[in-house]
Amino acid sequence: MAVRRWSRRVFLRASAVAAGAAALPTGAAFAAESPAHPTGSLSRASRVFLDRGLFIGAWVTTPVTKRYYPTVQEWRQSGFDTATFYEKPYFNKPLFDALPVRTQWALAVYPAGGIGGKPAPGRSILSTEQQAHVDSLFTLCFGDEELYSTQLVDWLAAWFALTHKQHPRVLVHNNQYAAEWSQAELRSYVRTAKPDLLTYDAYYFGSPDPYKGGGRPDVYDALNAYRVVALAGHDGTGRSPIAFGHYTEGFKGGPGYTYVPSESELNLDYFAAWTMGAKWTNLFRWEQDSSVFLFYDKDGAHTPQFRQLGRIARQGRRLSPFLVRLSSTDVRIVPGRHRNSAGDITPNTRPRRVDVWDAFASPYVQSIKAGADGDLLIGYFQRLPGLDAASAAHELPPVAAAQFTAPYVKAFMVLNGGIAPNTAGTADSTDGSGRATRQRVTVALHRLGRPNRLLRVDRGTGRLEPVVLHHGPGGTDHFAVDLDGGEADLFFLTTGPSYDRPPALTAGAAVRAVEPGQEFTVRATAANMTAAQPIPDLQARLTAPPGWSIQPDGSIRLGDLHPGRSNDVSWRVTAPADADAGDFTLIAETTYRYGPHTTVRGGARVLAGVHIPYLAISDGSTNTGITDDADPTAGDLDGDGNSYSAQALAAAGLTPGGPLTAGGITFTWPHFSPDNVIADGQAFSIHRSGTVLGVLGACTYGAASGTGTIVYGDGTSHQFELAFPDWYGTPPAGTTVAVTLPYRNSPTGPDQNPVNLYVASIDLDPSKTVQTLILPHVSDGLASGIAAMHVFAIAVS
Repeated sequence: MAVRRWSRRVFLRASAVAAGAAALPTGAAFAAESPAHPTGSLSRASRVFLDRGLFIGAWVTTPVTKRYYPTVQEWRQSGFDTATFYEKPYFNKPLFDALPVRTQWALAVYPAGGIGGKPAPGRSILSTEQQAHVDSLFTLCFGDEELYSTQLVDWLAAWFALTHKQHPRVLVHNNQYAAEWSQAELRSYVRTAKPDLLTYDAYYFGSPDPYKGGGRPDVYDALNAYRVVALAGHDGTGRSPIAFGHYTEGFKGGPGYTYVPSESELNLDYFAAWTMGAKWTNLFRWEQDSSVFLFYDKDGAHTPQFRQLGRIARQGRRLSPFLVRLSSTDVRIVPGRHRNSAGDITPNTRPRRVDVWDAFASPYVQSIKAGADGDLLIGYFQRLPGLDAASAAHELPPVAAAQFTAPYVKAFMVLNGGIAPNTAGTADSTDGSGRATRQRVTVALHRLGRPNRLLRVDRGTGRLEPVVLHHGPGGTDHFAVDLDGGEADLFFLTTGPSYDRPPALTAGAAVRAVEPGQEFTVRATAANMTAAQPIPDLQARLTAPPGWSIQPDGSIRLGDLHPGRSNDVSWRVTAPADADAGDFTLIAETTYRYGPHTTVRGGARVLAGVHIPYLAISDGSTNTGITDDADPTAGDLDGDGNSYSAQALAAAGLTPGGPLTAGGITFTWPHFSPDNVIADGQAFSIHRSGTVLGVLGACTYGAASGTGTIVYGDGTSHQFELAFPDWYGTPPAGTTVAVTLPYRNSPTGPDQNPVNLYVASIDLDPSKTVQTLILPHVSDGLASGIAAMHVFAIAVS
């Protein structure tokens, strides 16, 4: 669908107070799970955040609206540091006249009336009143929740450039609702418009019911979608990352705005962002209306949620001097467990965009365990690329400054994701409180050459406090920390040489997809990218699923690997003769021995999915997206129970097994059920030649795109970008529409809104035979609110 249930656009309409490597089979190198640690230069965003600290803001109205805004005393009590104005005249002079000079502020949904085009030549971005306070203007958001288009990006680029020219210390951005723009669209926007930060809104907490799947993977998935694009920066190299963040929930959720989020849910809204490297959080929004918003009761008194959010904001300000000097390098999850509807204990649903933690995530954390059943998240950081010694130490006490200047210092955050809803749903309930969802987290660290020293940032004082380490067997140290639900702690570990650039492992193969019984070669190269330390007793090993043959089996000893040197290794792999079609994982990994009692697993680990292709699209179809009008609940295309109508399709000329010609390509309409493939990297045998390959499909919950691969019979290949718009609503300009239907089926009957099917064309080398088509990985299955790509037919013309 075009709009998420809990986007701000929906809220504003409803609220009465609203104011108007690629993997082995693709033939490229394996990609290490942890990102590289590039050196680079400070982006504009990094420089401004170093100066101002984390953005911990809240939307505040203006006197013109006649609605309530905070007093000076309330603002100071709240802990927020940046007031965001979103209504005319886009400033609150009475409030700011009473606040200390240089109190920070921001703008959102700017300018009045929307963007609508490029700024007029000579236009002043700010009013005279605003310019008087420009030294404390932090961020400026042009527009809000617009659908993506290249025209919009061009307009934004012009507004951003003009703002940078007039006010170079103001950070600029646009805002979307989560999953409104695809990853490809976000990257294009960053590359072309050059925003200083990426932001989105999504409000997750609206029900007292237990979480389906045990946890809240949707929170982590949305954050990571923006995290990976922001960390790549304008040029995509990661050498100069920009910032990112999201809006947080300041209103009651659920139908009729009656649900008050629990304390642990409010915690997670902020601490998950900080654990994943976000530097911008903005509360939507500060209002006195107790029927919708969280801060006041019906008598105008502050609620427990006002105090809870104030505590969170103050703790964020204590973390701020450290987090603004760090850049996220990796984030992993340790899934918890829950009791399902059948009463069985089962693992929590894991996020689609966050990898499960293992010892290969870093060379220094050996294990991490939860004392209860909640999820854990661990975020890894490096010093901000381009951070010099002067900026690292500026206005920091010597002990704190040393964490950014001394060698062998590692930073990581541990989050207790074991939150719970407010089952009573009321403001004074303690259900789902931080204390009720507290977990003890136990972490084991490698000792690499010298005693470890671990410091924790005290969130109450901002001071670095030593953590007691207990020595364990095998050269390890252990510590435990108690974390309230949704909260996280930041740690700095000083250890021995731990290979800031650990053994790099790349691997590739001449084949892209394999047939049952086929033998192929995997070649790998291990390289020592450290400046001075040899990697002792390096060994490499390849593992495959049961029934696959690997020669040589077991570990291959590569010996000591000296700085700047590399070593090659290869294996012969044979797929089982009776292997079913599907995706299979090979794992290449290294170990090295630091000392006589310390073997470090985690020098490098890379995964590859080997594709054994399906013979026909019907063999790989797993989703039913076409239903009879008399039985609409038999299918579910979008995770909400909606589907294409078989009767509407027939009226448009699409009958099971019949032809459909669109975009100059003739397809065969599915005559089987399930009737479509959810693009997840599946491979399909083609064995045809032509000038173009056509794909018939559509996306749900927003447009989506991804990179697929065409593999030819001679072993060559090329990649392509496959993209489809959302099936719902008016087709975007420039798309090839195969058919538009006047309605769709919903679980309760016809929904009188148009839906579409689209054609995407991929140019081929006509002199070659296409052996295999590998679809992009867009989603892991189907879920409400998560973009998915559906493929109904493939044809060569």
